Amino acid sequence: MRNLIFSFLVVLALVSFPLSAQTLAGPVVSAQAFPAVQPVAIGVPFTAAVVLQIQPGWHVNAHEGIPDFFIPLEVSLSPNSPLSLVGKVRYEPGIPKSLAGESKPFAVYQGGTTLFLDLVLTSGAAVGPLPAKLQARYQACNDQVCMAPMNLPVNLDLTVGSSGQAVIPIHPEVFQNPLASPSQAAENIIAKFFREKGILITFVLIFLGGLALNLTPCVYPMIPLTVSYFGSQKAEKPLVILNRAFAYVLGISVTYSSLGVTAALTGRILGSTLQSPLVLVGISLVLMVLSFSMFGLYEIQAPNWLLNQVASGNTQGWIGALGMGLVFGIVAAPCVDPFSIGP
Repeated sequence: MRNLIFSFLVVLALVSFPLSAQTLAGPVVSAQAFPAVQPVAIGVPFTAAVVLQIQPGWHVNAHEGIPDFFIPLEVSLSPNSPLSLVGKVRYEPGIPKSLAGESKPFAVYQGGTTLFLDLVLTSGAAVGPLPAKLQARYQACNDQVCMAPMNLPVNLDLTVGSSGQAVIPIHPEVFQNPLASPSQAAENIIAKFFREKGILITFVLIFLGGLALNLTPCVYPMIPLTVSYFGSQKAEKPLVILNRAFAYVLGISVTYSSLGVTAALTGRILGSTLQSPLVLVGISLVLMVLSFSMFGLYEIQAPNWLLNQVASGNTQGWIGALGMGLVFGIVAAPCVDPFSIGP
């Protein structure tokens, strides 16, 4: 019985020693987060920096270059965050360090480190201050012990600006690091034009892109249907035809707008999913199969039931024109949806 109690006390001391060391030394790691600009706008990417300070005598395992069973430094968004991560977090390279028990040096952070990430505000937020939360996961060690892995909350204080409000760079001393520059792959062409040229030129770009989509193969079957539909109404007054044309375009707009709004509201889901190799391979296979139609292997046609509806004249009236526009969006989806969802 005495041996059992002694063994229990030894195990308890070993488990509690790292925690006791942390208590005696105070917090081993502290962190602050800074945005590169203020204010931020919904849908416009911006860069943020997370600065970690590590007490002397301690180190934190680096993000890469460590043994498989070690816990790396990782920074992520807190659950239910209004922010979405664009691309990957950019970590500084670690310092090689040799420790007892390891035959080869591995990468660590000592003294401190700064990492950068590109973020975008994806959900509606009122103009004004917006406290956001990040999370740093790390394992701190010294030459004798390692603490249990820790999750450290990091505050990121943002200010949400109104539409068209000027953006001012802040904290230049933090963002002089070369890692602060966002990679070109992390920012698509729409975000780039919005940031550099403003909303007006961005709108013109999107409008021209929409016109260009009319030259894709999926739209070709709908051209004779559209001509036939409105050609059969030549006896109507011009104002009536104009109203039906408006309803027709409205139906198309509803289909594509629904896709765009869904992609924007679920930006984090789509972003993380599109980083999966399986999803990327699947999309590549679908695009390859669709490309065969351009070489005459098969032909994309409108459904027979739609052709019959047009031929029988059962789509008259503005409700019929609206339905035609909605169906147009569905039929043209294989060529148009990637552009609508991607930006």
